[in-house]
Amino acid sequence: MQKASDVEARLREVLKDIPGQISVTFDAWTSKAYDPYLLVTAHDIDSPPGKPEEWELKAKVIGFTEIEENHSSANTAAVILHVVDHYGLRGKLGWLTSDNALTNNKAMRVLQQVLNRKGRRWLAKQQRGRCMEHIMHLGAKAVIDAICPNPAFRKVKKVEDSNNDDTEDDDDDNEWIAVAEEEVPDNEEVDEAVDFDAGDLLGKILAFVNQVRASPQAKSYFSKVCKEEGLKPLELIKWVHTCWGSMCDLIKQILDNKLTVTKFCLVADASKKVPKLRNEEYSDCLNGSFLSSSMRFCQSLERLSLETYSMV
Repeated sequence: MQKASDVEARLREVLKDIPGQISVTFDAWTSKAYDPYLLVTAHDIDSPPGKPEEWELKAKVIGFTEIEENHSSANTAAVILHVVDHYGLRGKLGWLTSDNALTNNKAMRVLQQVLNRKGRRWLAKQQRGRCMEHIMHLGAKAVIDAICPNPAFRKVKKVEDSNNDDTEDDDDDNEWIAVAEEEVPDNEEVDEAVDFDAGDLLGKILAFVNQVRASPQAKSYFSKVCKEEGLKPLELIKWVHTCWGSMCDLIKQILDNKLTVTKFCLVADASKKVPKLRNEEYSDCLNGSFLSSSMRFCQSLERLSLETYSMV
């Protein structure tokens, strides 16, 4: 603990001596143990004295904090403010970059209200940066949804559309603005569906993957089919919403193991050892042409991305 405190003290001195503004990126997620965390990183431009053209972008992790309760806008803003104040950055805070979640939009407005209380003019509209990786991820998701609408997508989209009246007006801010520095419940979070109705091809694929992973009998039977085809038994990849390349990886693995998946689907429907796929049959998943088209589209966006994992 003493070593960590010493590092914090040195970092505080380094940040204090930076003459320009310091920008921040932040991202929140939930661990496998269902503990929510927020990572905060400080960014600045450094250059030797008298040589501004020899600049270098530097980044320093300044916060890895557990969020009390949930990923609400109030809790997110409170953590950011705590970290910023801990390092004395409130007076030189520049831009903040995050993904495009509605919670982050409102968190920026909370920060605007709090930062401006002491006479500083810090405008959320002007100081907000949006994660390009996340934008491309949303674009790929929208195209796939348009080509082959998924009931799970529609459920999430319906909730998101109902929240699209989020504006920069201050009229509705006063009800929750004070919670930036307090503990207040917030129901802004949207629980994305993890179960899938097999009402379309992509939905069937996702249901197939979920069923095989969730059922010991189905998993054992899939492993048996892999061995019969001379392949190492595989763990089917799930779609992880916050991992930008996840859908592409899922589809690619299905296509790379098409013979195994096809054999499993054709035989599993008649097997008493494999639980039935809810509402549909496994063989309904066999449509490689659409999956190939979807994967090519996802890969084209993936090549434009600097990273295939969650980042801001």
